[in-house]
Amino acid sequence: MIFIAALLTIISGKRTALISIILCGFLPPLLEKDDKRGKKKTGTMVLLMIVCIMLVYVSEYLSKSININIIERMQSLQEDGGSGRTTTYALVWEAFKSSNIVKQVIGHGYNAVYLDKISISSAHNDFLEVLYDYGAIGLLFYVLLLFNFIFEAVKLRKAQCESFAAVTASILIYITLSCVSHLIIYPTYNVFLLFIISMGFSEYERNQKNSVGGEATK
Repeated sequence: MIFIAALLTIISGKRTALISIILCGFLPPLLEKDDKRGKKKTGTMVLLMIVCIMLVYVSEYLSKSININIIERMQSLQEDGGSGRTTTYALVWEAFKSSNIVKQVIGHGYNAVYLDKISISSAHNDFLEVLYDYGAIGLLFYVLLLFNFIFEAVKLRKAQCESFAAVTASILIYITLSCVSHLIIYPTYNVFLLFIISMGFSEYERNQKNSVGGEATK
């Protein structure tokens, strides 16, 4: 599944998606807490390395046959400013600073970065987007939401829940896209991530209730 997802990412040429795939492929297995699965974890890492090698060769083939080279696009990040993202960040930040104090606190309203014609789509950074749209108060709540995701994932790891890897991958995608793309202002983008994250949290709560019920029975 990781190979197929990475292959589709290479074909699309999306650098943000490639970064997300790499993080999701390696970090969740490394972070899993289960000493009994040490050999399985090593096997998973070896398999992922083989997948990466295969993807390099596939990428080279695609670059020659259909002129798609995501590696070159990754190398050009500094030159193109992430397809103009750094310029957009500066424009949104300057627009926020030039706003009156009330707007800085409560924001300009939903999708205001686009409606105020600061960008042709969004801030391409959810932290800046939320800051401009909903002010400092909105940004505070958004950061607390992300911290809550991480806190809950840590609990899943300690409880060795089966959904830990999937939840961690979803959170990594959520944070990555929030940093360099737009996720929060488009519900259709984040609904699937939130579904997986909430399923993981539900598993933890269910396990805790079962554990408490078992103790009471004893």
